Amino acid sequence: MSIKRVYFFILCLTVLTLNVVAASGIHIGFLQGYVNSTVNFSPALPAPVEVFQIGRIQGGLFLSLPLGEYFSIQPELNYTQKGMSARMPDYEERWNCDFLEIPLLLRIHPLSFKDKCKLSLFAGPYAAFRLSINQVVNGTENKGRLSDTLRSLDLGVTTGVSLGIKSGSGLLHFEVRYSHGFTNLLKDADAIGFPSSSTFKLRSMSFLFGYSLPLGK
Repeated sequence: MSIKRVYFFILCLTVLTLNVVAASGIHIGFLQGYVNSTVNFSPALPAPVEVFQIGRIQGGLFLSLPLGEYFSIQPELNYTQKGMSARMPDYEERWNCDFLEIPLLLRIHPLSFKDKCKLSLFAGPYAAFRLSINQVVNGTENKGRLSDTLRSLDLGVTTGVSLGIKSGSGLLHFEVRYSHGFTNLLKDADAIGFPSSSTFKLRSMSFLFGYSLPLGK
């Protein structure tokens, strides 16, 4: 087969693919916003220690793949920051973790108002790969101490509600989501002075906004 025929075949395949994508209703978009997160300790930390949430950021890209009129699949690739703050008199310790998070969400679209806005409910699993972690004690940063005692992979589920509003040729998105980690992040309890039966699990609430456009248009 000549080079010209190969190029022509690739060109035809590209045009066909773009036409299929355009007709399929696939959207690509971004979401970004605020994450409120903490670590659930079991057993709970003894008094006078108190555990608080910390606010960080999240941002990423997604594809919305329709499955008929009322369902869609949404794979995502997110950069998210999570952690917690533990306080007692004259002492505060913060854990700040950066993750590359990959959720796979099933979305249900029960309500649509004249194609102007769409309400969605969603849930699905996620895998979060830790990029970095640091510990701040009374304002002094220590990046190395926790990296060997906490696991670098968190598995869990994400669920929430989203509102999409028609804007131009795309959609504005406003979303609230809750993420519940199932992984015990504590790998070496003795190294940080905790009982061997201790578990650390991440929880977070996110408030996100973004925009998406149909592919091929």
